[in-house]
This record gives sequence, structure tokens and C-alpha cells, in this order.
Amino acid sequence: MYQPELYFTRHLIEDDLRRGWLDYRLATGGAAEIVNIEVAWNHRRRGVGRQLLERMIAELPAGVKAVYAFTSQSNAAAHRWYVAMGFALHPTPKLYASMHEDAFCCVKVLA
Repeated sequence: MYQPELYFTRHLIEDDLRRGWLDYRLATGGAAEIVNIEVAWNHRRRGVGRQLLERMIAELPAGVKAVYAFTSQSNAAAHRWYVAMGFALHPTPKLYASMHEDAFCCVKVLA
């Protein structure tokens, strides 16, 4: 489960045209976690999310080997987007116990 001492910094990337934003944090051990990504409803399916993700990856410090995010099992739209962005989906049962729903860990290994 989440342990705050594993995270040492948090970043917010905002689209220059205010179409969306991406909130992520860096973890010790060479990983980055997408905490939240949001694109305005009238700008969806136009590449804004992809641009935010690409900008995030470009800004990551050397040594970050993977990017991950967690999604609820029922969020099919997020699953499709993460897979299209090169993430692999890994079932993570019982992550959202309070929601009575399983989850997926979406992982993208960086070159």
C-alpha cells in the first residue's frame, strides 16, 4: 500500500492552452507515478493527453526506469488510453478495498 516516505517530489504539468493537466510524483527506486491526468471534455481525443505524457517523460530525471498509474477495473476508457500509450496492464486485486473494486496497475518501461 502507499507509503509516503517512498515519494520525494510531486509535479504538475499544465497544458499551455489550459486544455488539460497531468499530476505525477517521483518515487525512490527509479519510478514515476501518474497521480491524475485530466483533459477538458471538449479537447479529448485530440492528442492533449499524449502531449502531456510525452512532456512528463521528457522532464523525468535520469535514472527513472518506469512510469506507472493505477486505474479502477471498470475504467475501460483509461485502460484503452494507457495501452495505446505503450503501457502494460497488470491486475491488482483488492487495491481499492473501499470501492469494492479491483484495479489495474498500468506500467510503461522507459528505454
